[in-house]
Amino acid sequence: MSHVVATFRASNDLVDAGHGTEAPGKMMLARLGVSTNLATIAVQLLLAVALLVWGAEGFIHGVRGVSEVLGVSPLLLSLLIIPIATELPEKVNSILWIRRGKDTLAFGNITGAMVFQGTLLPAIGILLTPWTPRIEVVTGIVITLAATAWLRLNARERGAPVWALLVAARFTRLIWRSR
Repeated sequence: MSHVVATFRASNDLVDAGHGTEAPGKMMLARLGVSTNLATIAVQLLLAVALLVWGAEGFIHGVRGVSEVLGVSPLLLSLLIIPIATELPEKVNSILWIRRGKDTLAFGNITGAMVFQGTLLPAIGILLTPWTPRIEVVTGIVITLAATAWLRLNARERGAPVWALLVAARFTRLIWRSR
């Protein structure tokens, strides 16, 4: 409990020092001359959610199409592509915030996104779907664990050497060809 209190006190000090979370500019609709009130905020929120759903549907259809062209399972392809596609915007946001001197927001964004993507979403997916381990899922798990173990064994003070990364990439390519 004392950790929670200390975190809130530290947050207050950060906000007082200018590390607040206020937006750098006006809402998009306000830039077009529309007054900012609860209705315009709700409209912009609904529009953003609709565009997000539409983009996600397009992304799913794209993954299916690419998987057919490559001749691999859509699940296997999504295990490789979707984490990159979902986390890359978070990294870009963090880079932009660091450039603006808001490193607290950047750090919170990265850690929050990792926790959200790594715990809550998989838990919801497992609870709400008839999840059964398929060969693609097990293969993805084994490749991830093997690559992590390989890189951990070869990591040095300054990171993994290039040759260790190339070996891991070659192993992954062999697995892809076997599918």
